[in-house]
Amino acid sequence: MNEEKRIVIGLTGSFGAGCSEAVSFLETQEFRKYSLSRDILREAWFEKSKVQLTDLEETIETRRKWQDAGDALRKEEGLSTLVDRALKKIARDDSQKKGANHSPLVIDSIRNPGEVEALRQTFSDFYLVAVSASQEQRMKRYDRIYKGQQKAFLVDDARDSGADELPWGQHVQMCVDISDVLVSNEQEWLYPYVKDEFYQKIYQIVELMRKPGSRRPTNDEYFMSLAYGASLRSSCWKRKVGAVIVREYASAPGGHGSYVLASGYNEVPPGIMSCAQRAGSGNPKFCVKDEEANNMLKESWKYCPKCTEALKGAAERFALFRCDKCKTPLVDFIPSKLHDLCIALHAEESAILQASRLGSVSLEGSVLYTTTFPCLLCAKMIILLGISRIVFAEPYPDLRAIRLLEEAKVPTKQFEGVKARAYHALYEIQFLKEGKQ
Repeated sequence: MNEEKRIVIGLTGSFGAGCSEAVSFLETQEFRKYSLSRDILREAWFEKSKVQLTDLEETIETRRKWQDAGDALRKEEGLSTLVDRALKKIARDDSQKKGANHSPLVIDSIRNPGEVEALRQTFSDFYLVAVSASQEQRMKRYDRIYKGQQKAFLVDDARDSGADELPWGQHVQMCVDISDVLVSNEQEWLYPYVKDEFYQKIYQIVELMRKPGSRRPTNDEYFMSLAYGASLRSSCWKRKVGAVIVREYASAPGGHGSYVLASGYNEVPPGIMSCAQRAGSGNPKFCVKDEEANNMLKESWKYCPKCTEALKGAAERFALFRCDKCKTPLVDFIPSKLHDLCIALHAEESAILQASRLGSVSLEGSVLYTTTFPCLLCAKMIILLGISRIVFAEPYPDLRAIRLLEEAKVPTKQFEGVKARAYHALYEIQFLKEGKQ
């Protein structure tokens, strides 16, 4: 059962993104803070092992000990164990002071989707805020620990993001994907005004949570909500992607300044059976691409391309197989990751083809909003058609697509603002909250 309504903000993001700075600001706004790593994990691990975890930021080794400790607790006690412990602490703190159960909360260091789900089930006004910054910028901020050891940083960052991690591991990128609000913290804090700008972003989010409907959505928020809405039409169980292509123009006073040309989502062409239809009810996670990859490649890989270990079980299930020694998915060694075997059209591809069916619609100078960064195939189409810029919500690890778009001077920007999941909750005016009937 949900508690009486109170604003609860959860913070997630890769280390070095700036979550701790967001916590510092929220404390000035009378939020009570709880950290799943610094507070809850430290106490839980000491209670369990009688071993005191040292400070998170001392060395590379201590950071990895904290990662190991969190994984071990989630594996043994459940994905929500740190949140469960935090909720008990919150309840104790609430009981010690009159009116404390109405004070807003900020819960930091959320690193697993199980933790997000537990908080959403507990608090009706819970919002997950993801703070983002580029890998390059975060590496600079953590140079005091890694001291130029780029490889060590990349290893820890991959583990933190959830790349190749088991369910009880850290899955920060998945948490960012399911967040309610995205905030960018890309600039270096060389001058005080940069920090003030970041704080102002957090303040505006808090004000919107306190007074839903107090401002209109931005253009980016509006069009990205349409892209997320389109993604729900996809039947793909692995990743649902949506895209809209928008024409911008010089607007009259009060005008919107842009309109939608086309939209799309990842799906098989009309008349073609989807993966779910081909599998039937007995195998809801059947994937044609994985099946084709398995059939094509299971006999040709005998040794791991990374560590040269003999692949003992690869012949049974290549597409899902990881090396026993280095745990690397073999499909990562195939440049295209076998996207050409997928029978679905990509969301961007579908939107482009929809525009072409209209006949005379040019996409020259238009803007693409997509829930996931385009792949190489879609990047080539975007460049050819003269789409002027891309706004994306979720990154996608296709370095070749990134480089190609950079070479063609097509700017890309990660979306910032309220995402579709919280769009109506934060932008519809809540009359009942204000006592109006």
